Amino acid sequence: MFSFNFSLAYLILISVCSYFLLNSLRKYIILLNLYPKSKARDLHQTPTPGFLGVGFVVLFFIGSFFYEKLFLESLHYNSLIIALLINTAGGVRDDLLEISSKEKMLYELMAINLFLNFNSYLVIDNLYGFLGIHEL
Repeated sequence: MFSFNFSLAYLILISVCSYFLLNSLRKYIILLNLYPKSKARDLHQTPTPGFLGVGFVVLFFIGSFFYEKLFLESLHYNSLIIALLINTAGGVRDDLLEISSKEKMLYELMAINLFLNFNSYLVIDNLYGFLGIHEL
């Protein structure tokens, strides 16, 4: 569908965009002191900038923009975007407030449910020997 040169240029462009966007977002978060509150489940000792997940979602939108037609052949692109936004909203909410693992699971289940409702052909029918299970 796309030439090799276009795909290579697109990969380089997205890489450069990700470098500048994530570094800018990180500097902005540090400048405004937007560190999430320390939680009991955190493994790190020093404050770590949160909200970088928003940058990754923006990069996914930018990176998948030209390939939307390829997604249409295999899945419902809009449901993927909305599921990512729901999951990102849960992550941002977790960064702002300490939410329980049940609430985080609720966000993830909502995103998965929405994604699978619009993509009914995504069915797992074979585990190819994982845990000794083949056909389902």
